[in-house]
Amino acid sequence: MKIFKRILKYTKSYRLLISISIFFSIIYVALNSASIWLIGTMLGNIMNPSTKIIENPTSINEYLNYFIQKIIGNGTPIEQLKMLCILLTSIFIIKNTLFYISNTIISYVQNKVITEIRIKLFKHISRLSLSFFNNTKTAELNSILIRDIGNMRIAFSQSLQKLIVEPMSIISFIILLLVINIEFSLLVIIIIPISGFFSYKIGQSIRRKSKRSSIQIAGVMNIIKETLSNIKIVKIFNTEKKEIKKFKNEINTYFNLIFRQAKLSNLLTPINELIGLLVGILIIWFGGLNVLQTQSMTSEDFIKFILLLFAMMQPIRKLANVNA
Repeated sequence: MKIFKRILKYTKSYRLLISISIFFSIIYVALNSASIWLIGTMLGNIMNPSTKIIENPTSINEYLNYFIQKIIGNGTPIEQLKMLCILLTSIFIIKNTLFYISNTIISYVQNKVITEIRIKLFKHISRLSLSFFNNTKTAELNSILIRDIGNMRIAFSQSLQKLIVEPMSIISFIILLLVINIEFSLLVIIIIPISGFFSYKIGQSIRRKSKRSSIQIAGVMNIIKETLSNIKIVKIFNTEKKEIKKFKNEINTYFNLIFRQAKLSNLLTPINELIGLLVGILIIWFGGLNVLQTQSMTSEDFIKFILLLFAMMQPIRKLANVNA
């Protein structure tokens, strides 16, 4: 996190653009939540067309349903369905347009920031003493300037937008879940710290392996440079086999590092999916009992709750990958 804060210092001159991106992201999250609520309403109306119109709402949930009923009108079920489809189409067009604009702004900022970091680092290296260059391999510097900063660009582009959008999405979904049913929502909230713990531990290991792989690829690049620069000497003394063996050892070590890193990265999604699935099954079972037996929750609210629950899994998964 400290490293990420250091990178963010370079974004000070782009505060206005980032603010615009955040603003569009907030609207995107609100529209995304609204679209899921509308889909739940649509499915509820289809499955239970005899749903009574709310006249005197008393809770936030009822106020939201009352507001949607006002928008879709009091026509026939087919006319209401038609209006819901038009609303959904409009919302999806607007929210995805805003998502594109927001991502484009962030892409511009992150590429400018990485360019500035690369220029600053090159200036710094150019001004170092000759003794530094005598003790440092050129391939290592090439690896830092090209590969490591390139990885920073990828991390920056994947992290900044997700750190803005995904937490807001999770908070928005949790609020709507609490509006529908507080007891079940408290059970759902357990997912976040559990997922966060596993993601943090796996992310720590991935970063350690990533650092070692960066050092290792610098060694590989150095062997390539030395072999190609001194190819005449290699040919004269017939040391091709020795150089090939050295290269194979280095590249195999690098392969083992990046493969272990990939295995850990691929482990994040199944773990979070499993945790989410177990909680989802509990909600489906107990929520279904409430709808069918005690009728403490309407079928429409139950559908909305399930849709919001599984929609929340995606931002949780993305946020977990940011840490890695």
